[in-house]
Amino acid sequence: MCCDSVLRLCAGYPPPKMKWYHIYQGQTALTPVIDDDKHFIHQMLSHGQVLSIDEIWYQMTIINVQANDYGIYVCEGTNRLGTDRVQIVIYGLFCCLSVFDDIIL
Repeated sequence: MCCDSVLRLCAGYPPPKMKWYHIYQGQTALTPVIDDDKHFIHQMLSHGQVLSIDEIWYQMTIINVQANDYGIYVCEGTNRLGTDRVQIVIYGLFCCLSVFDDIIL
């Protein structure tokens, strides 16, 4: 086991509809990530004084990271301005990264 969890945050304005995907090592297909025992997906509507009143962050946490969790994770946001994607690569000893990306639509 590499680490207990990996946290992934995305945000956009106007608030987008978010989808999460995993591209497994050695593959090119986008596999949808769902909220289950392994992945915790939710919206953060307030976070102390970090978020403004109209801001929403979208968070995915990977629980108990294992080698089969390695690969590319894609956060895709769609709103009236269009669609955008950001990604993070999780691998080896460097899997314990926290990354924040703004999705600008």
